[in-house]
Amino acid sequence: MTPVHEVLAARAEILKLARLLGVPPERLAYLEEVPAADIRQLREQATDMLFTAHDGALGRLAAASRLLPVGLVALIGERAFGPILAARIAGLLEPHRAVEIAGRLPTEFLADVAVELDPRRAIDVIAGIPPEQIVEVSLELTRRGEFVAMGRFVGHLPLTTLSAAVRALSDADVLRAAFVMEEKDRLDELADVLGEERLSRVIDAAEREGLWLEALDLLGHLGRERQAALIEVARARLDDARQAEIAELAREAGLLERPGPLRDLLVG
Repeated sequence: MTPVHEVLAARAEILKLARLLGVPPERLAYLEEVPAADIRQLREQATDMLFTAHDGALGRLAAASRLLPVGLVALIGERAFGPILAARIAGLLEPHRAVEIAGRLPTEFLADVAVELDPRRAIDVIAGIPPEQIVEVSLELTRRGEFVAMGRFVGHLPLTTLSAAVRALSDADVLRAAFVMEEKDRLDELADVLGEERLSRVIDAAEREGLWLEALDLLGHLGRERQAALIEVARARLDDARQAEIAELAREAGLLERPGPLRDLLVG
């Protein structure tokens, strides 16, 4: 991992850990000097502890739910269990049944569940939910500013569903979600979905919304040819003074330690 990736990856992991612990990210700023992989390991260990603490009881609940009609299970999940317990049980159900139950639940509740869900335990469930329902949940999460939750599950979406979700988001929201995306190796695939015209608009969104660190992180994960093309777009749209300001922002974040296309954009 290059220094650019390491610095930004640590920041993204801090955002995700803060969301899990329910604390402001600023309280965990001291972790910025810790390797991103170590922060991620800590987050995953904490998540595993939360999800396995009552495995026996949750397994019995999941087994009992097989005896009930899907509509009744959905009603009990929403009215009696709530989103935290529903998120814990989701990965213990047969995927096809969990998808069927999700189809009976309101978007607002599914968004609540998505915030509490560990996507690693429900990959098949996430993959089976229809694209139109994923779009509705994604829009609700962006409305709430829950980009960490969206970034965590979006990396597990099939390509057709990912395409539908991305089309529904604003350019700025795509940047915010991509920054905390769990499967960063899919960012080049995400770029394919966005297309060259919309990728160029991401540069405008970064400037308009103050999301340059997020944009640089996205650029850093793209292939060199696409990287170079977007850098040319940025150069054409930013005057020398603004490029210098962004370079200073990147320097303060430790992003100029190694030569490459990103450094070329910032320092010429």
